[in-house]
Amino acid sequence: MSSKMSLHVTRVKKGPTLRINLTASCYGLGEANSATFVIDNLAHVSLKVKSFGLIGDRMYVSMLAIKHVLAKNDAISMNVTCSALKYAKKWTCTDFMNTWKDIGVKVGRRLQITNETIYLLQIEIIITVRTMTKPAFPKLYEDNELTDFTLSTADGKVAVHKACLAAHSPVFKAMFTGTWKEAKENFVEIKNYTLQTIQHLKDFLYLGTLPDEELRPLIKLAAQYSINDLIKECAWKLAETVQPADLFSLHEFACANNISELSCAISQLTLDGVIHLGHQKRKNNKNKIKFDVKKQAEDQ
Repeated sequence: MSSKMSLHVTRVKKGPTLRINLTASCYGLGEANSATFVIDNLAHVSLKVKSFGLIGDRMYVSMLAIKHVLAKNDAISMNVTCSALKYAKKWTCTDFMNTWKDIGVKVGRRLQITNETIYLLQIEIIITVRTMTKPAFPKLYEDNELTDFTLSTADGKVAVHKACLAAHSPVFKAMFTGTWKEAKENFVEIKNYTLQTIQHLKDFLYLGTLPDEELRPLIKLAAQYSINDLIKECAWKLAETVQPADLFSLHEFACANNISELSCAISQLTLDGVIHLGHQKRKNNKNKIKFDVKKQAEDQ
């Protein structure tokens, strides 16, 4: 049996985010590679689709990433998301360099054209490449002897080093080099935040890590103290992991707190499928509210 595979990839975003629409069609067995895309002078990326099975209905998608020559001294990370293949993973440059990585497999949609059975695969993949935030003070994270400042909340305190805070935040730097009372008292009271959020702040400042949950209060706190690296990392993670039901509340949260980085990340990184389902859920909720109001009026 003769076979043929064709592959078409459309790039619809530039900068650190590659949002691609991939279409593959085949009959029989075969494979095809995409062109190579350069993402923000950090990495070269290309895709491959292979068909398997007696009739080539199952299509395997894989990706090759190579570090850009201009980023040879940078530590970089890559996030790859594809809801159709149920794939979401973050790699560091040591994980993905120069090796093909499997993204997933999906049965193609069957099309009957004249006497031939053709299988069609259409998916969306979002790839984000960025330089990694380097932890500034990992060796001081466990130190309690040389700490010289305290972050205080209603339910507890976290001991930190002024040098670490000043290295990340121009607000804290101004506090420590100016005439603020906090600099003399060696503590600041951070109202309306939990001890857990303050601990997450310390984890990022010292270790460069983020929690899997409670990111909204963390990014709000980061914006309050102009901790730009933390704002950026939280924004990307929130946008990449947002569920359809939470999409509009996240956008409203970004606008209410004037976090433009989050609004931008939502537009760049949120999958089209998530946006579509979010619109559907919001539309259904509005219709339900109208129905409930109408029914309540009729009952009265």
